[in-house]
Order: sequence, then structure tokens, then C-alpha cells
Amino acid sequence: MAGVNTGSVNAVMLDTFKVPAGRSVWTVVETSGREMQDQFDVHKH
Repeated sequence: MAGVNTGSVNAVMLDTFKVPAGRSVWTVVETSGREMQDQFDVHKH
């Protein structure tokens, strides 16, 4: 995804995703980001 603010004032851009129950919402693919993935895996049901 990409977004750009071409206006003259600050913008807030929000992404909304619909994820099936029980599926991962976030998956880190970079090896160096493993600790980021771990925080989500701990809370997975």
C-alpha cells in the first residue's frame, strides 16, 4: 500500500483490514524483525 498527502495540511491515513477469525493479522517477513512477530504470536488464540 502507498499513500500521499498532496494537501497543505497534515493528514491522517488509516488502513482497515477484515481478517477471518483465528488468522494472523500481522506477519513479519524480515529475519531482523523476529522480536516484532513474537509479540503477536504470544497473544494469538
